[in-house]
Amino acid sequence: MAARSEPSRRIRGHGGAGFTLLEILVALGVISVASWILISLFTSSLFFANSARTHRAAVGLAEEQLDRLVRHPEQFEGWPAEPGQAPLKLKGTDAEAPYPVDAPSVKTLDPASGRREQSFYEAFTWQPFAVLPNPEAKHLEVVAVVRWSIEGKDYSFSLTSAVPRALVEGRS
Repeated sequence: MAARSEPSRRIRGHGGAGFTLLEILVALGVISVASWILISLFTSSLFFANSARTHRAAVGLAEEQLDRLVRHPEQFEGWPAEPGQAPLKLKGTDAEAPYPVDAPSVKTLDPASGRREQSFYEAFTWQPFAVLPNPEAKHLEVVAVVRWSIEGKDYSFSLTSAVPRALVEGRS
């Protein structure tokens, strides 16, 4: 009789050799929650990196266009003669503002990268403005506004500087 009860004792003493179904389910639950957190962090960081790149590009484009306004006011028409704000127009173009921006000339490793860069910059437009604060002002304020849209939400960035009024007198 002792021989019959021996196998049943081995089965009862077997508890430490494997995992129970409950332990496996708990482990899967912990792994899935940890994976979800890591994936969420990754996608959030990717979104913020893209957003930072877009804002950095907008700032660079606004600086470039503001520099153009300040250094070459003769390229623009529509300067205000009376106090107030006026949109400026590029001379020699029939296009109305906002104007498209040119992608920086960068040598890319492959044609696909060049197309992605070009496509990225096609989302931006810019518009120049001039403000005459008062009739006696010696300077006009010039504003370069860069606009873009991400997932249907519109954004803009503007920079302001000044141009001596004498440089633009009679250029309206």
